[in-house]
Amino acid sequence: MSDRAQTTHDYAVGISVFLLTVAFVFAYVPSALGAVGDGTTGADAATADRLATELVAELSVDDYPNRLNDSSVSTFFASGSMATVRTDYDLRESTYANVTLEYANGSVVTGRDVHAGASYADQRAATMTRMVVVDDVRYRLVVRVW
Repeated sequence: MSDRAQTTHDYAVGISVFLLTVAFVFAYVPSALGAVGDGTTGADAATADRLATELVAELSVDDYPNRLNDSSVSTFFASGSMATVRTDYDLRESTYANVTLEYANGSVVTGRDVHAGASYADQRAATMTRMVVVDDVRYRLVVRVW
């Protein structure tokens, strides 16, 4: 048996192993637990992002990317059945989407048609939001895909 005390090398190795273990736990455990409870897939998120981007591009006023044309928005929501959205935006038969226009603070818009696609009943869905302006009023264009 030796009479030496803990050396700097022993301390450095011990702390390194401890820090690597803590980093692994913080990096791996949340992603492992998050995947269990979430019913959406990466494909749903990609589809929601693509649909939101295409809608904003299609409904925008020229030279103003997030300012939407009021008549185009009204036409889209008036004819926005799930079959129409699926056909116009090349969605798979098994994919459902809901497009909703809300005020910027998240409150419900009244007085105009602001829903397109399938009806949404708080089920798990991949959600993408775009801030837009329609007729000088700020809205959130919310796209949900499941």
